[in-house]
Amino acid sequence: MMSSQRNAIRGGVLIATATLIAGLGGYGITILAARSLQSEYVYFAAFWAFLYLAVGTFSGFQQEISRGTSTPRQDSAIGKLSSDTPANTWLLASGVAVLAAGIVSLSALVFGPLAFGELSGLLLFPLVIGLSANVFVGALTGILYGTTSWWLLTLVIIGDVAFR
Repeated sequence: MMSSQRNAIRGGVLIATATLIAGLGGYGITILAARSLQSEYVYFAAFWAFLYLAVGTFSGFQQEISRGTSTPRQDSAIGKLSSDTPANTWLLASGVAVLAAGIVSLSALVFGPLAFGELSGLLLFPLVIGLSANVFVGALTGILYGTTSWWLLTLVIIGDVAFR
């Protein structure tokens, strides 16, 4: 078996394991929230569901970052390989995070009271911060996928759920 095949298999096992741990951690968070919040859990559930609905809309962002960093990019204007892909990625992620924060903040005027009731104002800030942070996590994991940095990617996936 070739080294690249072994690396791909090892990476797949690491990512699958990290994803399993993250998934179990996510369920653990919802179980703990339900037990500790009891009647207030409905607000947490609405917040959690909306946050990850919004985060899910950025999966294509992560995929394109991964694709863009997986092979050397040719700069057609000057005919040489671009070495600033990571810098461009962080600049793009910053713009996307600001745009996402603005859209969520403005749309919260409509959905906030419906979804979160009287806690609407209180939950908007963590929603915007959570979504914006996940844009950067998507950029980082996209870079790590693209550069096949499996161990670091595994740590980020597990670290994400630990941070939550």
